[in-house]
Amino acid sequence: MNTPPQNLAFLLQETARRVPGKKALFHKDDQKYRSLDWAEVQRRVDTLASFFLEQGVKPGDRVAILSENRPEWLITDFAVLS
Repeated sequence: MNTPPQNLAFLLQETARRVPGKKALFHKDDQKYRSLDWAEVQRRVDTLASFFLEQGVKPGDRVAILSENRPEWLITDFAVLS
């Protein structure tokens, strides 16, 4: 029996582990569609989550994200959840 994911950050980590090279996000940049795979998304999330910790963000703190709809918004959201 499979254990349900603990939270969304855990689900992202598990997906990046299982299918690292599979495309995760598509976005339009300079009139071209580009993609990020699961491993790259996880790497960016980990980098930003580490930065937040270095800046003193702690569990329970509130973090506001002000952004257009773009890949960086999702990456920031996952970093905050991590």
